[in-house]
Amino acid sequence: MDELIKIAISKLGQLQQTTADQNCLIQQYAKEAGVEWINDKDTPWCSIFLNWCAKKVNLKGSGKTDIWSWLLTGWSTFSPEPGDVVVIGKNCSINNKEHVGIFMGFSQDGSQIYCIGGNDGHQVSLSSYLTEKVLGYQRLTYINDPVLPENKLKRGDVGNEVKELQNALKMTGFECGTSDGNFGNKTEAAVKDMQLTSRKFVPNGVYDKNARDYLMVY
Repeated sequence: MDELIKIAISKLGQLQQTTADQNCLIQQYAKEAGVEWINDKDTPWCSIFLNWCAKKVNLKGSGKTDIWSWLLTGWSTFSPEPGDVVVIGKNCSINNKEHVGIFMGFSQDGSQIYCIGGNDGHQVSLSSYLTEKVLGYQRLTYINDPVLPENKLKRGDVGNEVKELQNALKMTGFECGTSDGNFGNKTEAAVKDMQLTSRKFVPNGVYDKNARDYLMVY
């Protein structure tokens, strides 16, 4: 999810407009993301911004303006990583508001999460929210087919192709930990989990052409 984080960071500090040309930037986000826009300057735009970010990097957004739609978008995960979506409910956050943004990490004591999102202080911000009341973490999937390595990969391999495989595994619901480009125990276990979903595989944890073809249509 590196690209999702990068596009959001590039907009940090971008303010909601309050001039006579009210919210033209937010309306542009909505139009480019294909989200139906409610022409109301008080309508929250955190979901609109997240939809825009997702579309820019070939990920499926919710296509809606409400935060709840994100709980049905992508894969639910209990092991969030930077770049996943986090949904916070009203009366659950430090500043007592509903919000959806891009998860960036936990505080040292785990009591708060950090996320990047729109409409936070009327701008794109990096903010903290209470962990205990988070409604859910979601991992987004690709609009088009994911990039998948051409070469055979196995435990001990390293490099960008391993990272591509790790991203694709997570996008299809097979948890392999951080996409670090290191084919270790977690990646091997995730490949085995994928292989166990079909009788065509021997669950040996090795990524090959059969695994690639299977992931392309999974």
